[in-house]
Amino acid sequence: MSQPDDEDPDLGPPLEMLQEYGLSEDPAFEGRVHRRIERRQLSSDLADLAWTGPILLISELLKALLSEPPRPGAQPQDAPDPDPQDRQE
Repeated sequence: MSQPDDEDPDLGPPLEMLQEYGLSEDPAFEGRVHRRIERRQLSSDLADLAWTGPILLISELLKALLSEPPRPGAQPQDAPDPDPQDRQE
């Protein structure tokens, strides 16, 4: 259960004494924290891409090289059969 915003939660004796020494809220603090998190996320994504990118590129290249090339004059398997009426001529 969450406390309503207008009520202070019961902090207990040790925290009540320390509360008067609290830091004043800096309006730019939240923005700095978000920017720092975004920078770390970006660097993590770039490091991940640096490792997986070449592996994916090499695997796709090997798939292309090792796949069976199409034979000249062969029709794709999914192509419909030519109309038999056209062959009678």
